[in-house]
Amino acid sequence: MIVYPVRNSVPGSMEYLHDLSSNKVESITEVPPEYVKYVKPFTHPLFNEGPFGATIVQELTSENVSIVYFHFFIREGITLYPYDPNDVFALHFMIKGSLPATLHGYGPLQIVENRYNMMFMPNIKHHAFFDAGEYISINVNFSPAFLQQLAPQYPILNKLLDMAEKRTAGLLFPEYLHTDHFSYAIINRIISAPMLEEVKLIYLESWIKALLLHCLDNFSRITRNAANKGSADLPLYERIRAHVVEHPGASHTRELLAKRFALSESSLKQGFKRHFGITLKDFITQVKMEKAMQLLYESELSVTTIAYQLGYNELPNFTRAFIRFHGKPPLYYRRHKNTSGE
Repeated sequence: MIVYPVRNSVPGSMEYLHDLSSNKVESITEVPPEYVKYVKPFTHPLFNEGPFGATIVQELTSENVSIVYFHFFIREGITLYPYDPNDVFALHFMIKGSLPATLHGYGPLQIVENRYNMMFMPNIKHHAFFDAGEYISINVNFSPAFLQQLAPQYPILNKLLDMAEKRTAGLLFPEYLHTDHFSYAIINRIISAPMLEEVKLIYLESWIKALLLHCLDNFSRITRNAANKGSADLPLYERIRAHVVEHPGASHTRELLAKRFALSESSLKQGFKRHFGITLKDFITQVKMEKAMQLLYESELSVTTIAYQLGYNELPNFTRAFIRFHGKPPLYYRRHKNTSGE
């Protein structure tokens, strides 16, 4: 059995955030007066501030579970790389704001406000693009042993445990699900209670277990309903999704993909959106733009070469698509990288 420890202190919840210049943004415990009103009473805060804006991170941890509250205040559009030194099994709730992100080893995904999913993330740097604005998210994290105890009752958890064995990131469900009132009630009970940490830890696991079981019941119910409605085609759409991720430079038109996977164009369009919560066109663009950012940062290829490698025959078209997705032109990030390396 592989054992991955849960985080056991607030500093471990997010050691730092950094932008493409790889400048660390250190965490401090003193929250500036203008941000105090955003701090929740359930545990001590850590405050991060840098050119991108500011974050408040709060975590409460017991032996097998932890709950981490993130509040982001982003001044301008930027790609951030949150880093955690540990592997994470997380039940993730996006409370406020929506954004595109990439789990390395899985590919792009759209994180939507008032929705949740469960995921496994190895301890590698993932990234997300934030427009200017305010974002709130909550991670409920579990030890593998905790999930293994529940797997006989909820076999769907074996999917996450298999990801850990293979060291690959992924989601438990293809798309984020709507967060219901019961889930919010438990979350608010934890983060809003002005209770001493020693007392709260006694109840933390029972509250979080109730939340997890409720979400797993929803996952299992939706999976059964999908099977009853003839949605056994999910593996096919997962292959289509993987094909797009593995070949970011290909011309992934709906017509070509439909022929390749023996589908009608309308079935491909509707099925992809149904399973993944994002249109095929938007997903293809997201894959290309995430790959473009990776090449800008990790290679010495010119912007023109990157554009051609990703299937753009006209540089202005690539630049416009890049700005729409990342907020700034490609040369901004290339200059940023070169400056930081001096």
